[in-house]
Parts: sequence; structure tokens; C-alpha cells
Amino acid sequence: MRTLRIIIMALAALLPAAGAEARTAADFFTSAPSSVMPLLKPATRLDMLDYFNHGVDTRSKNSFDGPARVVLNDPSKLVIELGQISTVQLGLLEQKGDTVVVVIETVRTPIADSSIRLYGKDWKPLAGTGAVAMPVAADFIPKKDRRRADAADLPALMFVRADFDPAARTFTMYNNVAEYYTADERPAALDLMRPSMQMRYDGKGALREVK
Repeated sequence: MRTLRIIIMALAALLPAAGAEARTAADFFTSAPSSVMPLLKPATRLDMLDYFNHGVDTRSKNSFDGPARVVLNDPSKLVIELGQISTVQLGLLEQKGDTVVVVIETVRTPIADSSIRLYGKDWKPLAGTGAVAMPVAADFIPKKDRRRADAADLPALMFVRADFDPAARTFTMYNNVAEYYTADERPAALDLMRPSMQMRYDGKGALREVK
């Protein structure tokens, strides 16, 4: 069985070079280079998909022997758990007849915080390294209230959890920074900040707020 999976994996890796295109998030998950999925060997990814598709609640081991499993496998979005504190979303964003591969890594400790990278369907990073700028504290404050937010009172750190919706082609950014502060240390500007905001890829390597 393992030999068969390795053969399938090798064939999947050859598809882009042969002109064929991966069509689902799972296809991109299995063909992702190690630079994108460094903690999961290709054969392990195939095992994870097999377990999920057969309804088996079995964890695979990542490169550090931590538990890993697929928790969502839709055609345009796949979500995996990497150990107890980390998740990865892999989504497909259709953009002007092309496919952008979205990879969101979220670390849940001490407070959930995400990073987003964007790739072409050939796994070449978009916008330089592929990493996109996450919203800062001021972005969560409505423009009409920004004059009331003293720059010195804005949170020094920012924790943002991201979620991608392929159908709506939007990113929801959840503001988690309040969890970082005790009641006595809480900056006044937190009261002006929205709990979440919607963003969309601008086609040029950046995310812009949906107005």
C-alpha cells in the first residue's frame, strides 16, 4: 500500500511539468514542495488524506513526531492540524482565469496569530517571498475614529487570526490583541478597534480591505 501511495505521489508531482493542472486543494497539498510544507513528507500527506477520506481518526507524525491530521477537505480548501498549537489552511483563489494558492499558517499560542503566503499554481511565490502584509492595529479602527486613537496608545503588538473563504474570495481577519492585555494594562485604543475585518486580494501581491 505504501509503495502504491509513493507511486501516486510521484505521478502527481509530475503533472504540472506535463502541462496538467492540479484542480483541488488536496492536489496542491500533495504536490507542495518541502519549502511550503516542511514538516510533512509527501508520503505522510497522502496518508493523512487517506485517513480523512475513510473517516479514520488517526494522526500522522510530522517531522518533529507531533500529531498531524486533515480536518477539512473541500475542493477549494483544505485544513490540517500540525500538533496541538498550529493549523494550516490551503485554499484556491480563482483570480482572472488563473489560480492563486493561499497558505495560511496559524499558531495558537500564546494567542492565535496567522501569516499568509500566496503562490502561483506552479508554486512560485507571488509578491517576492509570497508573504503578504497583515493588518496592523490602526487598520481595525474605523477611519472616523482614527483621530481619537493616540499613536502612543495603540497596541505595541498585534495578533490577527486569518480565515479564507474561497467562495466569497475574501479573508476574514480576527482581532485577537485584547487577549494579550490584563485589565490594568489594556490600552484605551482597544475600545475603538473592530473585532474583525474583511479583506480581498488585489491581484498585485497585497490584501485590501473590502469596503
